[in-house]
Amino acid sequence: MKNAFTMIEIVFTLIIIGIVSAIAVPSLFSTRDDAEILKTISDVKDVIKDVSNYYNTQGDFANSIASMTDVEVSSKIITDDNGLSEAIHTYKGNKEEDLITEGKRCLKIVLLNGKNSANKKIPPYIKVVDGDDINSKICQKLIHNKTIQNLRNSTFIAKRCGTEVDTFSKKDCTDWVNDLVVNGIPLVGINPVY
Repeated sequence: MKNAFTMIEIVFTLIIIGIVSAIAVPSLFSTRDDAEILKTISDVKDVIKDVSNYYNTQGDFANSIASMTDVEVSSKIITDDNGLSEAIHTYKGNKEEDLITEGKRCLKIVLLNGKNSANKKIPPYIKVVDGDDINSKICQKLIHNKTIQNLRNSTFIAKRCGTEVDTFSKKDCTDWVNDLVVNGIPLVGINPVY
């Protein structure tokens, strides 16, 4: 009667456990990355909806994107010569915030005011651009996602007045025509598909 395992049985058991874990562990990490990517996609869409709703109800934008949404966004912190710190919420004169994916600044959400004049109409819009950590592994996986690519490459057509506008009589334009293609997601008037 045999009461113990032989050395060969133990070695084979360890080999089988090693093979199974070699197959299972990478797929476990991949699943975790996929979940982070899906969360970031959801966050981007939520920011777009929240900021659009804020603008449509308030008629203007707050000082930062973070104050218009419940999605956790991150601002860069700078320190001036006096040692005072402040959050930067601007990108080339526009509001911006970073979306954090697994601790990395993969995407930046930039809010642009647009233009509404007598002869040109560009609604306020959001651009989804590369963040500071775009070369990290998770960020590379994120930007290759089809939904994120669609958001980053979204465009809409601005309008211009197709008739001569008399600035002295202050008559409004009555014939708006397509003008230029703008890279971004409009926040009012147009519902893009992404």
